[in-house]
Amino acid sequence: LDELQAKTDAILAEKEEVAKTAAEANARIATIKNRHGDVYSRENREEAINARNAEIAAVLGYTKPTENEYGWYDYYPEEKEIELPASKKGYVSENYITLGKHPNGMYSYGISVFLGNSGTGYAPDIGDTIYDTRQEALAAAIKEIRAEISKRADDTPAAKTYANKLF
Repeated sequence: LDELQAKTDAILAEKEEVAKTAAEANARIATIKNRHGDVYSRENREEAINARNAEIAAVLGYTKPTENEYGWYDYYPEEKEIELPASKKGYVSENYITLGKHPNGMYSYGISVFLGNSGTGYAPDIGDTIYDTRQEALAAAIKEIRAEISKRADDTPAAKTYANKLF
């Protein structure tokens, strides 16, 4: 792990210029992903993923990763959760959007959807599409969460009622 930490520190210390626009960030992230290829099926998967993510993180202005308990390096954006209304008064909503603000001031998003017996969800990530503004990220998130809720609306009568109430 010390060798892995040294490699990650070296990548972040190169001070690659932080992206100034979302278009630039997305293009550079795509180039990094293409250069690294399929990091998930490699024998040295942990090292490959951490090296790729360190390069992506530098584009977004991160300077230091957080090491989790499994030895993976995480780069967490500052997050703000926007909860959709619950299906009934007194119930908890499991449907929400999470906006992530990266150190360079750009945004990505995650969603959580649970209706009836199915759902999906993910958190904002450095490898996701990057947006220049909070409003752009929110608009994209609303479009996606609306599509996911609509897709699941026919699962049960209650899910359909909830989806109709939201839209």
